[in-house]
Amino acid sequence: LQTMQAMNQLLALQAKQTIQGQQLQLTQERAASLELARQAAAVERSREVRRRFIGEGTPYTPYPVHFYGQ
Repeated sequence: LQTMQAMNQLLALQAKQTIQGQQLQLTQERAASLELARQAAAVERSREVRRRFIGEGTPYTPYPVHFYGQ
């Protein structure tokens, strides 16, 4: 009887460790996915900022200005 109880306890411990390992793996994969999503959002945000800064119209072209009759 003691052998059966010890065996059951070992099996329960093994199952618990397996579940914990799976939970850890899921957590790590979720964190990696979130990091990739954050990076993609940062790239898209920088593209949008650049697009707004550069604009879509005619770019500014400087020309000389003469002051005081020069």
